[in-house]
Amino acid sequence: MTIYNRLEELFDIQNQLNEFFDETFGNTQRTLGLYEGKLKLAADMWENQDEYVIKMDMPGIDKNDIEIQAINNTLAIKVNQPDITIDERKKYIRRERFAGETQRRLTLPSKIDRDKISASCVNGVLEIHCQKAEEEKPKQISIKTE
Repeated sequence: MTIYNRLEELFDIQNQLNEFFDETFGNTQRTLGLYEGKLKLAADMWENQDEYVIKMDMPGIDKNDIEIQAINNTLAIKVNQPDITIDERKKYIRRERFAGETQRRLTLPSKIDRDKISASCVNGVLEIHCQKAEEEKPKQISIKTE
């Protein structure tokens, strides 16, 4: 059994306990301060020979509310979601939608060219392309014959 499998089991147990306490006592994650009401900025990241690509789900987030900064080989992604209007006449059973500011820092395995970073947000999916710095890219060495 790998450590990944063990962690997955622990997360499953945590989710089951959270559901039990939520069903028994209401939204305990919020009342106990365990749930901060922040958007979880989950990321997929992969690389090819020339670049790193990052994809992040940003449902309902306007592109103008997303800020991306490159610092050395780290990307800082900050999201500011305007407040959600709360209708005080409603008796909420659960309120988990995100409002406010949250950020995520992703450290890339090697240096990137800060002038060659592009980002797009289409259908709620943020996609960032970071070109690797030239000194980080593999270089083909030719062999001369005498």
